[in-house]
Amino acid sequence: MATRRLTAGLLAGLVLLASCSGAPTTTTTAPAPPIQIVFRPFETTWTPADDVEQVTASARSELVRLGGSALVPVSLPPETDSSAGRLAISRRDPPGEVYVDVYITFTQDGHEAALSLSSYPADQVHPTCVERKVKENSLEAVEVRSASGCVFTNTVGLSFIEWNDGDRWYHVETFMQPDDAISWLTDWEQLP
Repeated sequence: MATRRLTAGLLAGLVLLASCSGAPTTTTTAPAPPIQIVFRPFETTWTPADDVEQVTASARSELVRLGGSALVPVSLPPETDSSAGRLAISRRDPPGEVYVDVYITFTQDGHEAALSLSSYPADQVHPTCVERKVKENSLEAVEVRSASGCVFTNTVGLSFIEWNDGDRWYHVETFMQPDDAISWLTDWEQLP
């Protein structure tokens, strides 16, 4: 009887030791995704939207300091009555990715229009036009600022224009006609 108790005690001790020893355990739960925090360390607005000196004076040093890059308009579409611009620099940690959003609103013949442009580092994981599969024949290959890109327009007329210039990946959303938006983007100035 004493031998049985001793054996049972040793067996219980071995089970306890094995469970606490750091031996790998099997789990069926997926690992939790890393927590990402987005900071917006800089934002500026300006009017009219084609006043490059105004936005350059306020944003250039912050873009250099944070490592971002942006495109800003040097002209406006024909027959624009009024316009405004907003530039926001954001940083996502981890991985320390800096991205820049530029929003331009303008009126033509009493109708408001807008274009938003986001700029990300090209080395981050963003799908290319070739990799993206929205629907058969739904993406159209285009050239934007001398780089290969694509355009997709949804059923309500919102167009998405994307391209990669080697250093930056760009994503545009607008209700403008894609050809008009692409033509306008050709003249935008890169900061810094």
